[in-house]
Parts: sequence; structure tokens; C-alpha cells
Amino acid sequence: MKNNEDKYKRFIINVSVVWGGFSVSSATINRFFSLHFTLPFILAALVAGHLLYLHISGSSNPVCTTGNTDRTAFHPYFSFKDLVTIYLFFVLFAIILFFAPDKLGLWMAFMLLNIYDLNDTKCLNTILYTWVQKISNSKNFQLLYWLNLKLFLLEFKVKLVISRKINSIIRCFRFIIVKIIILINLFKKNENIKSSEIMCVNTCALDNDIINVESDNNFSFWLSGLIDGDGSLLVNKNKALTCEITVQARDIEVLFLIKERYQGSVLKRSNVNAYRWRVSKKINIVRLYNDINGKLISDGKQIQLVNVGKALNIEPNLVKNYKFDLNSAWLAGFIDADGYFSIRNRYTLTISISQKSSGILYSIKDKLNCGHVYYDKGGDTFNYAITDLNGIKRMLLYLEKYPLKTTKYSDSMTFRKLIEYLELKYHHKNSPYKSIIDNYIKLFKDRYKI
Repeated sequence: MKNNEDKYKRFIINVSVVWGGFSVSSATINRFFSLHFTLPFILAALVAGHLLYLHISGSSNPVCTTGNTDRTAFHPYFSFKDLVTIYLFFVLFAIILFFAPDKLGLWMAFMLLNIYDLNDTKCLNTILYTWVQKISNSKNFQLLYWLNLKLFLLEFKVKLVISRKINSIIRCFRFIIVKIIILINLFKKNENIKSSEIMCVNTCALDNDIINVESDNNFSFWLSGLIDGDGSLLVNKNKALTCEITVQARDIEVLFLIKERYQGSVLKRSNVNAYRWRVSKKINIVRLYNDINGKLISDGKQIQLVNVGKALNIEPNLVKNYKFDLNSAWLAGFIDADGYFSIRNRYTLTISISQKSSGILYSIKDKLNCGHVYYDKGGDTFNYAITDLNGIKRMLLYLEKYPLKTTKYSDSMTFRKLIEYLELKYHHKNSPYKSIIDNYIKLFKDRYKI
């Protein structure tokens, strides 16, 4: 166990040094761009030095002779010798590539991805450790699994670096491959595969971008919750209308998601590590207003809704007594704006939401029937916190139906995994798996520091 932990720690440290952080980011791109820019000049200098010394001292030969008459021709002996070496290399490369793609350190990649506990990773682990053992005699299945694994790793890189269109194409290929895998296993009479494993692979393949085509209604409720937390509807002195939403830099992708629907611009805020989306064209403001009308809950945003409605000659639909429905995505948007996942003491999982007023927080507490609201003197805010496991499970069940769209989604998935560990009593003093949950919690607490 300790050897695996040491290997894992060394892997994390080395990767962080190369990447410039815990994940591929702008620092990684800058480093590799600098490397690729300077490498040709370095190689050119080495070639020039090689030619210089070759011109001064001359070249040697395999039999160490100086006369041209005693020298051996390069072809066919030496060329054939080199081809044999190249051929043996490709044979070894093909064996590893097609029959043992996960034997040279790929387990560390699984562990690294499992920190965020993505659905895809969890399902791939199920395939790796369960199905391959059960169906080890099926070469076709292993080939399909290998192809699916490679596409997943490629998709993960594309998701971080390249565009969504290429990512969607890769996921479509994975969808087809995993469907074939499922059919193969359904027709295997001698294999006893649990339905939960089949559902896991099905979930892995049918990703949110393929089958979870989100309705406009859910998106508008989520957006309303986000505006209730981090947005504003403004009418300037010259009666110009604007809508703004500000998020932290790590959640900038959410702003571009909103921009795709309502246009506008995304710019960095000065002196803070945050970005702001702003829309001011009347046609886009009208569309946005109609989508969120009747869905805003906070007092301040409802006042802004009334003012913008007067400027647009649209009747505002106001919500009384902070009422909202758990069958909508409003709470998910509100958590994306003002929610926070933390671990207090050593193993106390906490989901909290902070607000200047307590009305919305008490409404959330009544709807979920868990947690407590208290006043924080230090921040001069009211906080709603859930610390008991049953309450956190209830919140995570809601977030499973209406997933978060910011980086807090990975926090919710981490909490889901930590609850499994706590229920299995990994945190007990005599548990052989205590180091697993301790390292998991340490990585979670340091997720924004790396």
C-alpha cells in the first residue's frame, strides 16, 4: 500500500511540475509553446556543431580503418541490421499497444482522474477490473475495450484543450463502441454480468452531451438561480438596459455557455481573478427577461426585474415568500453562484450557501428538510449548512437530477465518493483503507492551491 502511495505522490509531483498545476491549463500551453519554439534553434545549433567537428576531425567507421579501399559499404549489412532493430521495436510496441495497454503506468492515470470521480472514469474502472477479468478469453472484446479506453483518454485531453465539436465526434464513436460491448456481453451465455455493470457502461457511453439534451425550461431556471446569486439586471441613467453575471476565473466556461444563448461579451474584471458576462442589446435583453420572468426569488433581483420590466413594457411575474420548486434547476444555479463544498474538522462534509438575508436560506432549509441556518459575524452574512450525511445525500440526489455546471460539479462528485468511503468506515483508526480517504480529503482541500 505504501509503495503505491509513494508512486502516486511522485506521479502527482512530476505531473504538476510539467503541467504547472494540477491540470492542463494556460501555464501548460505556455511551457510547451516555449519548448516547441526554442527546440528548433537548439537542434540547429547541435547540427551546426556536429558538422563543424565532422569537418575538422572527419568521420569514423565501424571497422576503424582509414583508407577508402578497406571500408565496408553501409548497405546492405548495416541498413538490414537497423531494419531488424526497428522491426523488433514495432513488434514490442504492437504487443503492448494491443494486448497490454494498461500495464505501463496507466493505473496512475486512473487514480488521478478518480480524484474528481467522473462518471466516465468510474465506469471505465468497472470495465477494467471486473469485465476484463470475466471475459479474458475474448480478444475481440479486449480490442473493443482498448479502443474505448483510448477514445476516452483522447476525449479527456480534447475537453481540456481543443473544441467541443471534436469532443462530440469522439463521444459518438465511444457511444457506438460501448453499445457493441453491451451487445457482446448480452449474448455471452456463460458469463454472469450484473445489470448494474451494464447500466454503468451505458451511463458512461450515453454522456450528458449525447442524451441529456437539456430543455430550455431547465436552463432558464438554472440561469435564474445563478442571477439570484451572482447576477444583476440594471437600468442606467440613460435608460440603457444591461444584464451582468460575474464568476471566478475557473468557471469562465459557464459564461460562454450563457453567451451562446444570449450573445453579449465575456471580459476579465480588473484587479480580481474573475470574469463578467454582459449583454446590452435590447433584443437579447427581452429574450433573457422572458426566460427568467417569474423565476427570480431574491428581493433585490425582483426589484431589478420590476425596473427592467417597466423599461421594456413587460409585466413582471413576481414570486412571493421565496417559493421555489425542487423539480426545477433553480437551486442548482443558486449553488453554482453562492454554494460551497468543504470538509470541516477531519471528516465532516459540509455543503453551505451564504446570503446577506436569511429568507431564501430558510426556504431552502424547509424544502430539503435538513440543515440549519446561522449568522456569521465575521462575514456579516447568513449561512445555510448541511453537515449530516442524510441531508448531504438528499442534496446530492437533487444535484444528480439537476447537475451543477461550474467546477463545483467535481466537488459534488467527490462528496459522493467520500460518502461511500465514510459509510464503509474507511476513516476508522484501524481501517486498512484509512490512507485512501485521508489522501482523497487532502487533495480535495488543496484543489485550489495547486
